[in-house]
Amino acid sequence: DDDRNEAEAILLNENLTHRIKSNSKSTPSHSQPIDMTTNDKEETNKSSNSLHNLYKSCGLSSKSKANPTKIFTMTEEICYYLSTVTENQTLNQYWNSNKSRLLLLSSIVRRYNVICASSMPSESAFSVSGFIQRKHRSSLAPETLRYLMILRK
Repeated sequence: DDDRNEAEAILLNENLTHRIKSNSKSTPSHSQPIDMTTNDKEETNKSSNSLHNLYKSCGLSSKSKANPTKIFTMTEEICYYLSTVTENQTLNQYWNSNKSRLLLLSSIVRRYNVICASSMPSESAFSVSGFIQRKHRSSLAPETLRYLMILRK
């Protein structure tokens, strides 16, 4: 239970940090009133008509039939995740099917799921450095060893 509370606190902190960063990026330094001219309105109408025509030519309705999904808080997303996750689903299957419901958690999963869990690259680097820096070549300077490691790649 302590692990769960700690994980929830970490996720809430991550969400707060992400929200602060995104708000600072999207907040303009100066605000000006937005006034749409008639040309802007005509352009908007033309683009919406073009989009409507595209939908019509594809045999689709231009009106969205999808119901808007409720936006959950981080705590609600964690509860929803815990109640819906099953053992017979893979990580990718679960997050592909629930990314629209769990917006905050899915962004965290996308950010950290790409981290490789293997130690293969570091093991390979140590193996190569052990080969280059062996008894017969023990007089290599550290800088020369570094250059040889870079050239080896």
